[in-house]
Amino acid sequence: MKYHLYRRNRKRKGKDTKFWYYWYLENDKQVSRVCPSCKTKSEAEIYIQSLSKTLCLDNRIVLKDITENMYLEGGSHLLRRQEMGKPLSSETIIKSRNFLNLINSQWGNFEFKDISVQKVTDYLIEDNINKNNDGSVRNHSGSWKNEYLIVLREIFKEGVYRGVVNTIPQFPKFARQMNKADIFSTKEINDFFRLENFSNETLFLFFLLTFTEGLRLGETRGIRRSQILVEYNTLVVDGFIRVDGTRTNFNKKGSPDNPKIRWCLIPDKILQLLIDYCNRNNIETNDYIFQKSGKPLRKEYADANFKRAVKAANINIKDRKLCPHSLRYTYVTRMRRDLPAEIVAKIVGHNSVDMTNYYTRPNTQEGIQSILPTQGTVERLFI
Repeated sequence: MKYHLYRRNRKRKGKDTKFWYYWYLENDKQVSRVCPSCKTKSEAEIYIQSLSKTLCLDNRIVLKDITENMYLEGGSHLLRRQEMGKPLSSETIIKSRNFLNLINSQWGNFEFKDISVQKVTDYLIEDNINKNNDGSVRNHSGSWKNEYLIVLREIFKEGVYRGVVNTIPQFPKFARQMNKADIFSTKEINDFFRLENFSNETLFLFFLLTFTEGLRLGETRGIRRSQILVEYNTLVVDGFIRVDGTRTNFNKKGSPDNPKIRWCLIPDKILQLLIDYCNRNNIETNDYIFQKSGKPLRKEYADANFKRAVKAANINIKDRKLCPHSLRYTYVTRMRRDLPAEIVAKIVGHNSVDMTNYYTRPNTQEGIQSILPTQGTVERLFI
């Protein structure tokens, strides 16, 4: 049974008072009822959910009955996540809502008991979700499919909360199929970081700091002068620039309640370059260090200038994926030479050592150079 919430004003003791009601269809007749003792919309939604728990015993609830109010600002689903310390960013909410629409288009009319792990897995493996105009299929990456399953799992959690289902299926995890960014060799790093390769000093320092601190591009874009602790040679990474241009006060995978702030040591030479740059350009304590017309550098602007610098440095890009994120990959790989994965994960803000290992890339030429001294031993191995 589907319940619809609405609000009505009534006079009570001479005053206009707001009451919450719900209506449902019974034998094709609309029936209205009051939500007792409910003063807010959230309380009324919770009350309706309690009705679902007791009145959905016919097991005829389909998936779209549960998803109707999910991932909506101000809705009980997101309010509950926030109370549990698991709030979502506006970008994640929008993305999840898009996945929700895709899931509803395929499974919306299915009862939960008919949505099995095998059916969902086969559906994603077949991957006929989006077709081009010519009838061909755009295959999705393993990461995309995993995000699809995360939202589907959240729907099942909502179903458990409402008493519609008892268990949450254990969906498999798809292999990451994305083309990982390549790393720079030592020679390429030296060739790349030359001031003449960049159109201005701002861009040169922007990418230099991205590399020497292992930053994400959004983190570098959002750096203020106040984040540089000169007396400790330390950079405090406490936020990033979102897609919409706003700055957070927490890091990736963090939240306002759990910001996941981290600290990175700055090499002396880089620190002095930053201080001199800030002083010459009158960058105040709360100003963005890397800005254009008073605003943080746009991602598209940074991407375009990175490509131009790579070209100017005559770096071979054939059959390679070199992008700004390659600087972070290179940083992690080099830090892993001398530090354990647990320490590097803490420095770069990874939630797990597995992610740090994922970022660590071998460099064939330098790897071969490192083992050349063992040639004599290899030659004598079978003598």
